[in-house]
Amino acid sequence: MHTLIYCDIDGVLHRWPCKVEEMFDPGCIGLLDRALRDRNVDIVITSTWRLEWPLETLKARLGPLGKRVIGITPEIEDPFVRHARYQEVLSHWSQQDPTPARWVAIDDEPGRYPADLPNLILTNPSAGLRRTDIEILEQMLTPDSPP
Repeated sequence: MHTLIYCDIDGVLHRWPCKVEEMFDPGCIGLLDRALRDRNVDIVITSTWRLEWPLETLKARLGPLGKRVIGITPEIEDPFVRHARYQEVLSHWSQQDPTPARWVAIDDEPGRYPADLPNLILTNPSAGLRRTDIEILEQMLTPDSPP
């Protein structure tokens, strides 16, 4: 079953705030990379870094995860759109052909998505992606779990 992971960077793939040399934490990246091994999963970047850096630069900075990155979400610039990141995810997901069976978002800011969204993993920004987040992701990626 094909799944897309919509992934933020700050607060997910490294702690936030952090020093420049601590960005793209190999520990966080390695955790996610190992969890995705042998799974039909691609990654789409939702981070605002997608607006600053070319996709190829992001892929290179993501090390082993870079090979799974297939794109970025579109930008919704309307300040009155509620949960803009969620709307960007829905826009990207609905434009895929064929539409993947499911998607999961990983972010550190709850206000970017509707409350109680079942396919959202919220990380602790001061820690980044942790083993407990990966356990939730692995459960979401099991074939019997709801999309």
